[in-house]
Amino acid sequence: MIHERPGVWSAFGAQGTTELTDRRLAAVIAPAENRIRRIMARDGILEEYARLRIAAQKDDDFYRTHCTDVLVNTSATPEDFQAAALDFFRKIARQ
Repeated sequence: MIHERPGVWSAFGAQGTTELTDRRLAAVIAPAENRIRRIMARDGILEEYARLRIAAQKDDDFYRTHCTDVLVNTSATPEDFQAAALDFFRKIARQ
């Protein structure tokens, strides 16, 4: 079963999160420039504001350190990412 929990770090804190659960923790990350471009298009915001929003988030190394599995989204299209994500989660489910 997969649960989306964007606030997991707020609920448990960054330290020891993986010790607080017997489940796998997966993160989806993407290069900062891709995220900036996407949120500008999605939210209709200026680049400066988009960069501030990205800067306020945890960096990729945080997720690589605290998650059991990390999917890097470098897909060119939503359809490509959907296929990659499906494969990613199928592999996790088999483990």
